[in-house]
Amino acid sequence: MTKITNRTVDKALKPYLYLSQAVTGTDAERRRPEADS
Repeated sequence: MTKITNRTVDKALKPYLYLSQAVTGTDAERRRPEADS
């Protein structure tokens, strides 16, 4: 995930994306409740 502002790319947002996914889980994990059974 990158934030583009005035045609400049801010790659510093990537670590925050990884940290938030580590805490909350990825979208795939949340969308597959049948995998637990």
